[in-house]
Order: sequence, then C-alpha cells, then structure tokens
Amino acid sequence: MSIKKVTKNFFENDYQNDYEDFNFFSKNKPLNTSNFPQHYFEIAALFSEDCNYNFSQLEVQRGILFISGHYKGKGNELMLKFRHNNDLVVARVQFINQRKGNMTKLFDVLKKIKRRYKLKRIVIESVLTDSMHNWCHKNKFKPSVIHPNCYKFHS
Repeated sequence: MSIKKVTKNFFENDYQNDYEDFNFFSKNKPLNTSNFPQHYFEIAALFSEDCNYNFSQLEVQRGILFISGHYKGKGNELMLKFRHNNDLVVARVQFINQRKGNMTKLFDVLKKIKRRYKLKRIVIESVLTDSMHNWCHKNKFKPSVIHPNCYKFHS
C-alpha cells in the first residue's frame, strides 16, 4: 500500500474535521516526513488498511505512537514507544483482521526500525491471549523472567 493512498484516504474521512487534535497535521498540508516521523509511515499504512481508513486516533506524543481505528463494530489499536534503555516496546496491539499476517507485517517493520536506530530489542508487553503467546514463541521472542506476560526479541 502506498503512503499516497493512506494520506488521501485519511484526509477524506468525515471525522477528521478538527485538525487541532492532531498536532502534526495541518488542514492544507499533506502527511509527510516533516509532520510525521518517517519510520511510522509503514505502520500507519498497515493499520489504516486493517480498519478500512477509519482512524479514531493517529498521533505521536512524546515519542509514543498511538493508532486506533474501527470498522464494522470492531477496533484496532497500537501503542508503540521507545524506552530510554533502547527498547522498542509494543505496549498495546490489536488488529481487526486477525490471522491475516498483520502482526508479522508489523514485526517486519519493527525489525527495520530496530536495525536502523541500533536498538537493543523489541518488547511486547501484556501478552494475554493464547494466539499472541504462540505468535511470540513462533517468532523467537523470549518470555521475561520478571514479567511473565512480557516477551523480548533480541537479534
């Protein structure tokens, strides 16, 4: 999916009448690398496709990316943050279309970000479902000794 299509669909949504809620958007400017961190573009594209471009929230606050959307009564969300110890942390993640490879696509983007910024590891917090637990094991995440619902990926 191209960023051009994401940008076009995002700005055409009805709910997006009040741009003041989104500190990096302005009414007459397109989504670009000067008003949205470049490494988040692919993630925004993935989540926009998952919710059919019906974003409820798409913003960055203090380096934390928040995305949420809805489609046909279901919702998706992501909270992604950088920790001071060079961890890239997925604090919350949920897709509308599950078992379609979305988490693997997200993981591929996160690995690129990890390499580009020479981060220590990717951490997934609050692994509460069996399917997410299995996904973590399949993708070589190791459970935290201190926090059993937290998985870490080193590589």
